[in-house]
Amino acid sequence: MNNQLNIPVGISDFKKIRENDYYYIDKSGLIKELLKRESAEVTLIIRPRRFGKTMGMSMLAHFFDIRSDNRRLFDGLEIIYDEALCSAWMNLFKELKSGSAGKIQVGQSLHTMSTALKDNTTLRFAVITGCLKIAKESIFTGTNNFVPDNITDSRFNEYFGFTDEEVDELFERYEHNNENAQISRQDLRIWYDGYTTKSGERIYNPRSVVLALMNNNIGNYWTSSGPYDEIFYYIRKNIDDVQNDLALMISGESVQVKIQEYAAAAMRLETKSEIFSAMVV
Repeated sequence: MNNQLNIPVGISDFKKIRENDYYYIDKSGLIKELLKRESAEVTLIIRPRRFGKTMGMSMLAHFFDIRSDNRRLFDGLEIIYDEALCSAWMNLFKELKSGSAGKIQVGQSLHTMSTALKDNTTLRFAVITGCLKIAKESIFTGTNNFVPDNITDSRFNEYFGFTDEEVDELFERYEHNNENAQISRQDLRIWYDGYTTKSGERIYNPRSVVLALMNNNIGNYWTSSGPYDEIFYYIRKNIDDVQNDLALMISGESVQVKIQEYAAAAMRLETKSEIFSAMVV
């Protein structure tokens, strides 16, 4: 693996990335966007796996953490030039961190969080991220102050995943640092821009783009990052004749499907829409 690009792989700690001078695509505008929408008590951001959610939360944590003066970490980034916002918000609130915990501890923590988020008069605002939308029958029952934002929305899309312009910059860096470049810009577009926002902007999977450029090889990096056994079962069984639609998509044809936000959390997938919805996340 060639890391002349100095791109962090498997590192989601914002502080470590900034202190070690890794290549960082500036997503600090997310902070301003969140604070502009302060009327939303709890913002729930849902994105697919490997789309920079942990990195985004780490950046927020270091911006708001009351225990540290982290201004140096944001030097040169978009947010630091908004002096009024930084003066009013930077490092003024305590950070909530997650660590290793068992199932019981996780359940207790989620219950506590649900209680803390529901009708809490001292809550200014909160941000939660995850792959699956929190269903109404989940442990968050009764917590009705969520404002969800998923891949089909447009409010925060540029802050999770890579945009065309960001991939252009990475690709220029790759060509400059690699005399034996085996990847074209078109390869990245064909393989990794798998999502389109409502505004028509293409969003790339960050993990796939970074690993392809570092390995100097196009590969199926995203699906190797998590289990898909359940979905493969439904495809093998050809539920709702899903194999025909998959064959059409592989050949380059379009297939119209209604994406269902809660399908991926369902115990059984019984329609093509549910299967494809589960594949999206």
